[in-house]
Amino acid sequence: MFDIKEVVKVVKKIKTAEEILKAYKDGKQESTGLIVTGTPDFSNKNLRGIKLKDCTIINGNFKNADLTDADLSGSDLSNSVFAGAMLKNTNLSHTNLYSSNLKGAKFQNANLSNSSLVDAAYDESEIKQANTKGAVFESLKGKRMTAQDIKKAYIEGRKDFSGVIATGQDFSDMKLPGIILSKANLGGSWLDGADLTGAKIDSAELTNCSFRRTTFKNTNCSGATFFWSVFENCIFDGANFRKANITWCKIANIDLASADVTDTDFSWSVMEGTELSETQIASMGPESLVTVKRDKTEGGESTIYGQVAGGIIGRSSSTYGAIDRRASSESYGSIISGEETAYMGNTAGTTYAKKKGAYN
Repeated sequence: MFDIKEVVKVVKKIKTAEEILKAYKDGKQESTGLIVTGTPDFSNKNLRGIKLKDCTIINGNFKNADLTDADLSGSDLSNSVFAGAMLKNTNLSHTNLYSSNLKGAKFQNANLSNSSLVDAAYDESEIKQANTKGAVFESLKGKRMTAQDIKKAYIEGRKDFSGVIATGQDFSDMKLPGIILSKANLGGSWLDGADLTGAKIDSAELTNCSFRRTTFKNTNCSGATFFWSVFENCIFDGANFRKANITWCKIANIDLASADVTDTDFSWSVMEGTELSETQIASMGPESLVTVKRDKTEGGESTIYGQVAGGIIGRSSSTYGAIDRRASSESYGSIISGEETAYMGNTAGTTYAKKKGAYN
């Protein structure tokens, strides 16, 4: 059921170029978060000082427009034309200028920091007059990099590492707030103590990773795969784990109550000292419910309870194998938390990992 108030809010943000130009002519220079429809034509217009922050203006035509002192920061301007435009003192920080035409544009004192200029056309001599710290000029999709390569580029100002391949790397204790690792492959890596505050790692491949004392505050992890990973003593405040795959993982001493785990798959994971809200538990599917409660008996053994297809699943399962301190499984392997080691059985291929307790 949709909320009519939310629909009205969205509709109010949809504007045409003509409406924006009229408002500008009438003295309204600032418009934030607009979605500009059609093929927005601002060519040959005087738009000095206009503020179009966080707007979506795809396929826009700004040819020969005067955007002196304008603020377009945070906007999606992909596939747009800025040929011959005056961009003196223009704020284009954090903008998406993917595949845009900037040939002949004047960038005197323009701010292009942390913007994306992948596949964009521009004059080298002109763009050198702008602040391009952290701007992305080439895609890293499919490029292999080490953790140190990424750290060095990050310190130098680059934030976007989307699609990079950095498997089996050690990111332990690295401070990487705001880093973008969308659709990246970091499988088999260590991120113990890493600070990923405000990072984007949506749809990333993070199988077999170690996350101990990792900060995921306001981190976007939607659609990411964390299969067979370890989470211990992490901060998940405001994190987005929508539709993430967190199956066959160990999750210990973590408060998940403030994280968004809508449609997150926790199937066959172990949770110890982990907090979930009643709403979160109620929204889990039957398969995920097997991970919700972990009790310890007097003998020191642990038991996972969950109702699947009307039956109570105990400490072991012949179909899926067991997840327990001392349990084992030929088909899917086991998590041996006491020795901080992991073993995956014959079906998955014999792989043994001891370093920092990571699962390989």
